[in-house]
Amino acid sequence: MKILGRFIKPTTQSASQKKIITADHARSTSQKIDTIESEITAEFGNATLLQDSKEHSRNSISNLSHALDEATFLFANGQSNDAKTHLLAATQINGSEQDNKLAWWMLFDLAIIENQPDFFDQLALSYAKQFETSPPQWQPLIHENEHIPSQTELPILNFRGKLSEASLPAVRQLELLGLQHHHFQVEFSAITEMDMFGCSAILNVLDTWQKASCDISVRDGGTIISRVRQFTQAGRRDSNDAAWRLLIELLRLMNAQEAYENACLEYCMTYEVSPPASPPAPTKSPEQIPVFAMPQNISLPIDKLLMRTSEYAQQASVVVLDCRHLRKIEFSAVTPWLTGLKQLAQSKAVECRQMSFLVGRLIQLMGATSWLHITHRKP
Repeated sequence: MKILGRFIKPTTQSASQKKIITADHARSTSQKIDTIESEITAEFGNATLLQDSKEHSRNSISNLSHALDEATFLFANGQSNDAKTHLLAATQINGSEQDNKLAWWMLFDLAIIENQPDFFDQLALSYAKQFETSPPQWQPLIHENEHIPSQTELPILNFRGKLSEASLPAVRQLELLGLQHHHFQVEFSAITEMDMFGCSAILNVLDTWQKASCDISVRDGGTIISRVRQFTQAGRRDSNDAAWRLLIELLRLMNAQEAYENACLEYCMTYEVSPPASPPAPTKSPEQIPVFAMPQNISLPIDKLLMRTSEYAQQASVVVLDCRHLRKIEFSAVTPWLTGLKQLAQSKAVECRQMSFLVGRLIQLMGATSWLHITHRKP
């Protein structure tokens, strides 16, 4: 506890001073974007947020990187609406391709944190149109009253929305991600609608992963099982049996042995052929690394968080922080947290995985973090 005390005391005054300086910068930047605020409605879900305002980009904030920094500090200080306004303006500023995309990715993060799926979908459409690539996927955060377990790191690939022919680019993106990770979980609970083409698309992706010897597990498969069963009926021989084959494969991946055997029998009786053969077992997965699950918010005091992190770090050869549910680090807490984390790591490599772009940029702006390796959530 004496060690933990040193992490906080020296930083209290400097954090307050930085907060005042940041507020002054925020007011200055706000004045610069007054020329476009009249045409940008700062309410999530309003279609006018996504209207082109390119004629204003040269009259707004001149430095895109500075605008992103201001939005980062505003968000860390609890001024989400002001941060949102800065980021919306930043999407209209000409800058490097990386900074241009970063402005959008930070907006996507903000939409997820504020639980605004409609606004997220509007952003996704504009993003796909502007950059001619698949947009990010909605990744709902854990609720406040849910427990975040510390467990082994395992990527989650999330199928969401309507699965039809129109969603093929997004499905292919997930297919490539699976091939990169090799060992992962798939999540289908966010699917709102699917047709027979969607069944075929998922089946093809699963087949590709199986041929690549990927190690796949299914999370909360009840939702998609119910949707797929709508296209299957024992004794009804449809021309396309993709739904049947998808049902059988999903039940196999879920280790639902009895339901799997029943589905195979019904398929055999309906089509008078043998059921699909099970693919060979995947090759042995790489050893999983124990990780420390970060909380949703980091604020002062941080003694308890550092204590739990210390207990984990003492047993780990590499310090891996799972940041997928981390929403915010308050400005006053970021410096003491980084100071404490560096000391607790004791020269071990430190990784922050699946960090949001908003939080990741705040950490990078604090300086002297070369010892910390950050990987962001897939945009």
